[in-house]
Amino acid sequence: MQYVEVKISADKAYCLPIGDIHWGDKAFKKSGGFEKLKKNLEWLEEHQDHAFGVLMGDIYNVAGRDTKTNPFDSSSDEYDEAAEFFKAYGHLFKGAIAGNHEQRIRNAYGLDPLKQFCAIAKIPYLGTSALIRIQVGARPAAPSAASWFWQNYYMAIHHTTGGGGTLGNALNAVAKLENVIVGCDVYAGGHNHQLVSGTRLKFVPTPGGIARRKIHYVSCGAYLGYEDSYAEEKMFPPGKLGSPRIRFSGLRDKHDVHVSL
Repeated sequence: MQYVEVKISADKAYCLPIGDIHWGDKAFKKSGGFEKLKKNLEWLEEHQDHAFGVLMGDIYNVAGRDTKTNPFDSSSDEYDEAAEFFKAYGHLFKGAIAGNHEQRIRNAYGLDPLKQFCAIAKIPYLGTSALIRIQVGARPAAPSAASWFWQNYYMAIHHTTGGGGTLGNALNAVAKLENVIVGCDVYAGGHNHQLVSGTRLKFVPTPGGIARRKIHYVSCGAYLGYEDSYAEEKMFPPGKLGSPRIRFSGLRDKHDVHVSL
């Protein structure tokens, strides 16, 4: 698990976890996925002083005769097109984690296509999972570097594994991340193509006693259309295209996370 720090001086910060693009699958460009992705990247660029992105895996489709994905519904141009496209937006991302589709090439041949993608697009390569520390809201004066920001958040990201035919399954896959690393404000996962979030209230120990903390679990959606797709073939439910927008408060007395879908 890699560790990443993000520092944003504004009184709020946004994270867009973008994944399951499946560039190369015909359903990506045919059903509006490309346009939705471009719109989100343009929003990210417009707000880059207080927003950042992370890539959640399955940038590539990696379809083959020995995979569940039909190679005749995919284009091999994905390996050139996706990296070239993201070159213009690489500076907006704090990192990229691998998905199970990239893992197909790594498992078969020992070559990680995401590493090549990241080198071309100039996006930090984070491997399988990452913990992101997000510091928000610069204080006007502070006695030490450790207290320059009003709020401090932690977000764990992983592509996740397992089926997500239902909303509950998708969130359960994300919630398993809490078995790996505890104490995060947000747990975010990809893979299941569902754009859904859930929250739990938990008690956490503090120097003064016990506090309540709201924990967010986010399944980060996808950019594949439904008609004539793998999802329709396998009777999976259609999902909303796009990515969540996660807002972190930087106000002095407001430790708060809000997820927009």
